[in-house]
Formats: sequence, structure tokens, C-alpha cells
Amino acid sequence: MPIFECPRCGKQDLVPLGVCEWMLDSIPYLRHDAHNNPIYSFPCPDCPDESRQAIRGIEVVHGDLLDQHVDAIVNAWNRNVIPWWLLLPQGVSGAIKRRAGTAPFRELRRHGAIPLGGAVITSAGKLPFKAIIHVAGINLLWRASERSIRDSVRNAVRLAAQHGFRSLAIPLIGASTGGFDQDQAQSLILDELHQLDFSLIVKVVVYGAPT
Repeated sequence: MPIFECPRCGKQDLVPLGVCEWMLDSIPYLRHDAHNNPIYSFPCPDCPDESRQAIRGIEVVHGDLLDQHVDAIVNAWNRNVIPWWLLLPQGVSGAIKRRAGTAPFRELRRHGAIPLGGAVITSAGKLPFKAIIHVAGINLLWRASERSIRDSVRNAVRLAAQHGFRSLAIPLIGASTGGFDQDQAQSLILDELHQLDFSLIVKVVVYGAPT
């Protein structure tokens, strides 16, 4: 009688030959048991899918957003109403301008106004990423809200998944000039990430060395 063994948990099931005889000729078996029954590899339906978990993860790291080894990064941006060239380079967007050049922001201008919490994608300019996802985390008064932070995270992850990215780095959206302190922003971002269903690695980047 053939035995099906789950490659994840090792659970074994005896299966009547008549039920599975049609598939045994096309599936190589792993080995024989002590009674010379063939053992076939078959995932247990009750086990978590480790292949999915292997590419899904949430990690908090300290350092520079632009130094992360990821497919794409998130730029904490605004409603995209004021021309980018009128804005003083500061924070995440300022660092991106200095190292990526102006190409991503010229592309961003063509998208027009972004809904609060919305996200748009551009090239990464001179940076070594596949793309930059710009999120409107603050309103026209330069203030963030819990809703704008959560929506920004959700829409950034959705765009990353739609473009097939396997990893994404997110800064502390809404922190500092947005009105939230680092701990508050980090807590909201992590809480929203844990509520989402996605298959990529997300790094939440806290600027600077850990205290």
C-alpha cells in the first residue's frame, strides 16, 4: 500500500491503492518503508506553506533607507500638488533627490495630485533599485494621520506586489514633520503590515544607528 509523506511536517498517510493508482506512475517515490511500501512526497493540506512564508517577512532595521538591498524603496512624499522643484530637499525625499537625481521626480510630476495615502511608482533614477514607490503620507499642511500612514503602507505594498517585487524598504512614514514621533509611526506601520496578506520581504527602516 503506498504511503504519502508530507515534506514539511513528516506526517504519513496510508492511501488505498485504488484511490491513487492513476498517479503513481508519474510521481517518483522517495524511498521504501520497512515493509517495502513506496513512500511518496505529498504536502499535507493542514501544514503552512513554507514556500510562501520563505518570501514573506517583516523586519525592522536601523540605517539608511537608500542602503537597503531590496527591489524597491518607498519615498515618504506629499499630495504632489506643489511642484517638486519648489520644495527644499529634506528627509527621505531630500536624500533620494541627492542620490537618485531628478528623473524620478520628473516622472512623479506627470502623475498629478495623489490622494492622501495613495501611492505611485517611478523609476529609481541613479539608485540601484528597480523602482521607487512614492506615497502621499502627509496632507497640504504637512501633517500625517493614522489613516494616511496606514493607507500609504497598504498601497505601497499593493503596488510592489503588482509589479512582482520580492522586497521593499519603507521609512517611518508620518514621523517628524508629519507630526508623529518615531515610535508612533513605527507602531502604526507594523500593525498595518501584520494585517496585510502579501508575499514579499518588507523592511521598516529607522534612520540612524539603534539606541
